[in-house]
Amino acid sequence: MDERISIALNLRTSGEIVLEGDHSPGTSSGIPFDLAQVSSERISTGVYRLHGPGISLPEGWRASVFRDENDEPTIRLSIAEGDGFIEYLCTDPSTGAPKDVVYLLTVRVTAMVTLPQLVPGQIDDPVEAPLS
Repeated sequence: MDERISIALNLRTSGEIVLEGDHSPGTSSGIPFDLAQVSSERISTGVYRLHGPGISLPEGWRASVFRDENDEPTIRLSIAEGDGFIEYLCTDPSTGAPKDVVYLLTVRVTAMVTLPQLVPGQIDDPVEAPLS
C-alpha cells in the first residue's frame, strides 16, 4: 500500500542528510525515514537536491535557514521542484552569489512510501514470553 508522508530533515553543508541525534529526520505517522528512500546531494556551491519516490513540496512551511548572532539569515533560499527531485538554491543575502548552507538547512518535503502488506496466514502465531 502506498502512502504519502511528510518528512522534516536537516542538510549539512556537504549535502548529507543528518541521520542521527537531535537533528535526525522525522516523519508523519511514525513511519521510519529509511522507507521513504529519500537521498540528497550537493550539486555545486549553494545547490542541493533531494531525490525520492513521489517527492514534492508540501503546503505551508517548507524550510528554515540558520541565523547568525544578529538573527539575520545566513543564506537566501529558492526552492524548485523537478521530476523526482527538489532543488534548493542558496545565495549570499548581501551579494547574491552562490553560497553553501551554513551549519544546517532544515527542510520539509512529502514522499510516497510503499508499506509492506501483511496477508492473513503469513503471520506466525504470537509466542508468549515469560516475565522475568
